[in-house]
Amino acid sequence: MGFFRKLLKNITNKKQQNEQKIQVKKDRKLLYPYLCKKTIDDHPNLDEYNLARLYSIENYLNQKKKTKENDHLTLERFYRQDKLFNWVGIAADIRFENKRSGGRLLLERVALDNPEHPVFIDDHLWLKLNDVKAVLTDQQTIGSGDAVRGVSKIDSYIGKEQQDKFGLRKTVIKNAGIYVGKKIRNPHQTSLHCKIVSNYDRKKDWVAKISNKENVSNLINKKIDINELLQQKGHVEYRLKGNTHRHIIPQAVDLPTKTKSKKKANDSVNQIKQNAQKLLVKKKNHIVVQGTITRYTGKIGQIRYYRDQQDVLQLAIQVQNIRDELNIKIASRSYFAFSDKVIALGEINPNDQIAFSTRSILPNNMSTIGKFETIKFVKNTEKRLPLPKEHDALIGYFMTVNREGKEENMPYLQAYRDWAIKNNLPDPQSMEEKLHGFLNKTDIAFKLKIDIKTLNKFLYDLRIKPSLKYQGKTYYSNKVIDKLRPKVATEEMIANARKDSPLSSSSVIPYSPLADEYDLVLVTKKAIYYTNTFKGKGLTKVEEYLDITGQYKEDFYIKCVDGSHTEHFIKVKDIKEIGRDNHVREILINNQNQ
Repeated sequence: MGFFRKLLKNITNKKQQNEQKIQVKKDRKLLYPYLCKKTIDDHPNLDEYNLARLYSIENYLNQKKKTKENDHLTLERFYRQDKLFNWVGIAADIRFENKRSGGRLLLERVALDNPEHPVFIDDHLWLKLNDVKAVLTDQQTIGSGDAVRGVSKIDSYIGKEQQDKFGLRKTVIKNAGIYVGKKIRNPHQTSLHCKIVSNYDRKKDWVAKISNKENVSNLINKKIDINELLQQKGHVEYRLKGNTHRHIIPQAVDLPTKTKSKKKANDSVNQIKQNAQKLLVKKKNHIVVQGTITRYTGKIGQIRYYRDQQDVLQLAIQVQNIRDELNIKIASRSYFAFSDKVIALGEINPNDQIAFSTRSILPNNMSTIGKFETIKFVKNTEKRLPLPKEHDALIGYFMTVNREGKEENMPYLQAYRDWAIKNNLPDPQSMEEKLHGFLNKTDIAFKLKIDIKTLNKFLYDLRIKPSLKYQGKTYYSNKVIDKLRPKVATEEMIANARKDSPLSSSSVIPYSPLADEYDLVLVTKKAIYYTNTFKGKGLTKVEEYLDITGQYKEDFYIKCVDGSHTEHFIKVKDIKEIGRDNHVREILINNQNQ
C-alpha cells in the first residue's frame, strides 16, 4: 500500500505543479516597470524612464483579449474583515463616461503591496478617480504603463446578474512611476523593495494629472494617518487625456476637449500616437522598444564571416531559438557582432545556451548585425580555453576549428598558431597531425549511419569515454566503431518490435511469412517451436539479441509455430535452447541419454 500512496502523492504534486505553470501562462507574474540604476547612469542622454514605461505597455499589459466579467472575489476578505487593501498595479487605460461618474483608471496585474510577501490579487481592477481622496506626492502625473501604488477601502455592489461584486472605493494614491533598483531586471518578479521614481517627465504621453486640494495638502504636510485622509470629503482634482496606446478597451472614447476644433484635437492625439510608435518595432506578436535594454535567452548557432564597409573580414554569431523573459519564442535566429564581451567568455561551441541583453531589434539576416549589451552562459559554465583578442588570430581560431585550411586563409591560421604558442596553448598544427588517428562524433555517426542523438545514447549506455578533447570537440579512437556496431545492430532489431493486438501489453517481433522449412528451432520447457524470424542471421547474432532483450523489463515475444503448424507467441525469457534443426536434435538426444 505504501507504493500506491507514494504514486498518488506524486500524481497530486505533478497536478499542482501543472496548475502553477498554467498560472504563469495567464500572465500572473508580478512584473512591473523597472530600471537598473546602472542602466540610467550608463546612458544619461537616453530617456530610460519613458522607454521602460513603453516596454511595460507592450510586454506586461493585456494586449490580446477583452476583459471578462469579473466579480473580483479576491477582494472579499478585505471587505468582510474591514481591512485596508494596500495594492500595486500597472496603469493600463483611462475612461471618461460623464461628469457625474468622472474618470476611471484601469489597473492591471494588481497585487498585494507587501514587499516581503507580494500576492497576485486580480488581473484587472477599475479605480474611480472621484473616490481618490488624496495623493501622497501632492501632484502626480500618470502615464499608461506606470506602476501605481495605493491603499483603498473595499466595498461591495450588485452586478448585472444580481451577484455580489467587490471593488476599490475610498482611495489614497501613494505614488506612480518606475521602480529603480541596483540589480538587473528579474524576468520572473519585480522586487517591491525598490523605490519608485514618480516625478520623471512623461512628455505629452500621459493619461491623468492628479493634484490635492489645498486643505488635503496641508494635512499631508502634517504627516497624518492614512485613515484620516480616507475620511476626507470630496476628491482630488484631476485632468484626463485619451490614451495614445492601443489597448483592450475598444469602447474607450476620446475625451472631451475645450479646443474649438475637433479636427485639431484629433490631429494632436494622432501626432502623439505617431511619436510613440516611432519607438516601437513589431516582431510577430512581440514588441521591441528601440533603445531600451531587453533580455533574452537562446543558443549559439553558426559563427559566420562577413565583410564590413571597409572590406575587412569580421565575425558574427548566429543565435537561435530566441525567447523573451516570459519564455515566449521571439525569433528563430538573429545575428550579433563578435564583441569583447563575447571574447571574455572563452571558447564558444554550437548549442551553448546563453542569456543576453541587447538594444537591437533582433535582426534575422546578415544585412543588419546586432550588438550584445551583456552575454553569459546559462549551462556548461565550466572554465573554458581563452579566445584571442587580436582580430586576425580570432578569425584564425574559428578557421582552425572548422578546418578551413584554404590557401587564402593561411595568414589567419598562422596568426592563431602564433598566438596559441605564445600563450602556452596546444600548437594547432601538431594537434591536427595528432587527430589523424581519431574520430569526432560527426565522423562516427556518419560511419554507423545514425544521428548524433542516438550516438550520444549509445556512448552513454556503453560507458565509452572520449580519448581527448580539443577546441570544444571530443575525439575517440578508431576502435570505438567496433565497440558500437553490435549495439547498433541490436537496437535496430529492437526498434522493429511492434505491439500486436492480442498482446497489447508487450512488444511482438515481426517475422517473415511462414515457409515450408523453418530457419530456426526454439526449445522451451513445454515444447519445440519453429520460426523464420531470424532468417539469414547467424546463431551468434541471434543469441546476442536474445540475451539483450531478455534483460528488459518488458516481455518480448517471437511469433512461431509448433509441430502441427499452430501459431504461438512465446516469450524470449522462456527460450532454453536455439539452433538449426540438426543442432537441436543432437541436444535433445544428449539430454535423453543423460
